[in-house]
Amino acid sequence: MIAEQLKKSILQAAIQGKLTQQLPEDGDARDLLKDIQKEKARLIKEGKIKKEKPLPEITEDEIPFEIPENWCWCRLRELGITQTGNTPSKTHIEYYGDFIPFVTPGEILNGVINYPNKGLSEKGKNAGRVSGKKSILQVCIGGSIGKCAVNTKETAYNQQINAITPILADYFYVFYFMNSHIFISQMKNKSTGTATPIINKSTWESLVVSVPPIKEQKRIVNSVNQFFYEIDQLKNDETKLEELQKSFPKKMKDAILQYAIHGKLTQQLPEDGDARDLLKEIQKEKARLIKEGKIKKEKPLPEITE
Repeated sequence: MIAEQLKKSILQAAIQGKLTQQLPEDGDARDLLKDIQKEKARLIKEGKIKKEKPLPEITEDEIPFEIPENWCWCRLRELGITQTGNTPSKTHIEYYGDFIPFVTPGEILNGVINYPNKGLSEKGKNAGRVSGKKSILQVCIGGSIGKCAVNTKETAYNQQINAITPILADYFYVFYFMNSHIFISQMKNKSTGTATPIINKSTWESLVVSVPPIKEQKRIVNSVNQFFYEIDQLKNDETKLEELQKSFPKKMKDAILQYAIHGKLTQQLPEDGDARDLLKEIQKEKARLIKEGKIKKEKPLPEITE
């Protein structure tokens, strides 16, 4: 139980920009979105994907938390190609075989796809819906709504699963966001049906995602992987897991202090003036205290080098 709580906390920190440092050389996530749009336009022009309907603007009410300045919010579909699976007609026996796996929600467990023996034939592949490897498959119906996993091979899947194939974005960052408490909560809140909750494709692909620049996405994935590795190593040792859980807030506190002394927690305002003027005032005050004999004269300090 502690292990799962820790993983949820880590994912939440990761998607808020609290696991990694924001670096000026990373650029801005908005530029990444523009590049994705250009790539989609090229694929549409070449007839490889269909033209998409415009997505609605993101409203203030939809934004669940603050993110760093060089991050941005977007809707899920803006990060790649989305689709819902289907089940080829079972009256056509020739559609079924072992040419390509055919996944149902039961095969997605603990972030992994347990590829079944059952599958589709080459003819069945053309009748089904397929996503290539490095896509994320997510259950969109029932009690297991929100379960997701990265596809490691070209796979067909049924209508209870939605999928996204990221373009240019780090597919593991997208997976981690889709696996986070905040994204799954969005899915559940937007689903319809009482006995059996279901979220349709258009609603699902319109859910909001926080997006860092691509370089930071990769650092986030590395950090999350490292934390998850440590947790899995300690999974059967509750005492050590509790120690890790206690140290995690400290690591977050250390990261926040690091941002603070880099000037990344606050906005710089023109009316604040210049810190060099503060140092001059301190020197004047020290000179006054020396003159009054309250403190001793100090030796000069060396200049600060690059």
